[in-house]
Amino acid sequence: MVLNAEQANSVILGGDGLIQTLKSGSVVVLTATIGIAAAKSIAAELNTKGIELIDSAVSGGQGGANAGTLTMMASCTDKVFNDCSDILNVVGKDIYHVGTEAGMGQVVKSCKQSLVGCTYAATFEFAFIGRKSGSKS
Repeated sequence: MVLNAEQANSVILGGDGLIQTLKSGSVVVLTATIGIAAAKSIAAELNTKGIELIDSAVSGGQGGANAGTLTMMASCTDKVFNDCSDILNVVGKDIYHVGTEAGMGQVVKSCKQSLVGCTYAATFEFAFIGRKSGSKS
């Protein structure tokens, strides 16, 4: 797994990248959270060689990856999703097909992270208000 768009570009599109050796009809599964524009750019470049991209941002961290229990937010054509579902099930437990356009996996992951952040902020705010109001728990 790569950590950012720069690493993803290097591994997939670089001089020694996957694009140099994969054949037309191959599929690349991108599990890094790299942003919408980067995912679209990689998909467009791969498509020039007839290579498909599954833009699948994941949630669950290293533990989920090791246990094969990641949540995957996959964006690709219906055919690619169906053809690759057995592979996705090796690393993911909850796998959602969130769209057919590259970048949608990134969008859904961003929305999920925003919701988590708002939930934490609201929880801490409620605890603060309760404590300031005299609550002991």
